[in-house]
Amino acid sequence: MRTLAFTLFIALFLLTACNKEEAPPTPPAKPKPIQAAEKAAAIANMSTAQKIYEESCSACHTTGIMGSPKIGDKQAWAGLMEQGLEQVTNNAISGVGKMPPKGGNMGLSNAEVKAVVEYMIEQSK
Repeated sequence: MRTLAFTLFIALFLLTACNKEEAPPTPPAKPKPIQAAEKAAAIANMSTAQKIYEESCSACHTTGIMGSPKIGDKQAWAGLMEQGLEQVTNNAISGVGKMPPKGGNMGLSNAEVKAVVEYMIEQSK
């Protein structure tokens, strides 16, 4: 009888020990997303041409999407500059290839487009 009581005690103990709930694992902390205000503050510290580039041109000219010359690609921009600054600027104003006029930002003045073209060329030397 003692053996049976002891066995039941051990079984009950083990069942009780197995029934303990554990706290779910803590998920890893997510990286803090860049807030719109932080991005706006960073853009505020840039030159006007650089701001326009970041806001209107970088989506294509950073990645080279649809054959656009990537900023920093010395060869691509040297080839374009064989046409001369005036022609490259006119292409940017009027649109060329798959790029719409003024890169799709019709609110830009021709002078602003020229400043951005010059900025991109300067960054690609």
